[in-house]
Amino acid sequence: MLNKVYENIRPHQKQVAHRFQSCIREEYVQYRQGGDESLVVLEQLNDAKEAAIVAQKLINSLSKPLYISSHEFYLGVSIGISIFPDDGPNPEMLIKNADTAMYQSKNNRKNQFSYYTEQMNERSKRRFALENQLRAALQNNEIYVVYQPQIDLKSYRVYGFEALVRWENKVQGLISSVEFITIAESIGIIDDIGIFVLREAIHHIKLWNRKFSNDMTVSVNISSRQFDNRRLPEIITSVLRE
Repeated sequence: MLNKVYENIRPHQKQVAHRFQSCIREEYVQYRQGGDESLVVLEQLNDAKEAAIVAQKLINSLSKPLYISSHEFYLGVSIGISIFPDDGPNPEMLIKNADTAMYQSKNNRKNQFSYYTEQMNERSKRRFALENQLRAALQNNEIYVVYQPQIDLKSYRVYGFEALVRWENKVQGLISSVEFITIAESIGIIDDIGIFVLREAIHHIKLWNRKFSNDMTVSVNISSRQFDNRRLPEIITSVLRE
């Protein structure tokens, strides 16, 4: 089975390479940077707009479906652009800054390109710092849950709550959940945070129902990444049993 999969991969890697070649001139150079990243060097550009034209051609070409064993697959394409000499005096700096711009494109949405800017570098530094701090946030008791009441507008009775996760960073204070949830998904710790929120919510609903003799409900948000975990039903059942 695996051998058949590997046999199928190689021709389509070539197909992707051909699509690259169809979008760039012969004097331009394409390298495979590693993993799913490629590098295109455009020499003697008249202005930065020419790089954008090439980038859009690549996006249009690579976003068309690939066919593997009669199955249709779509690629998401994110491109970062850096220009010599404004964005770097040497190849190493240009590649680094193009990589930063590419991640900006990924964060925005698939199938787009971004020019490198100094502001991106600052955001990149902040993200790197938050990634390191977020890994330790659960152990440092910086992650906690707040409960937003859900109210029946006819009777004005509180019938339930929505559990919302918060991060009070010891260095930078309260971090937006929009920002840190995205980071948690990208570095692979969203499952740990999700289980923590679920455990806290179930614990509190049991306390409230015991105290108020009510059938309170608590809504818990689940990240789309958590649905990728086939053990999710088993994890939820385990926490409920606790």
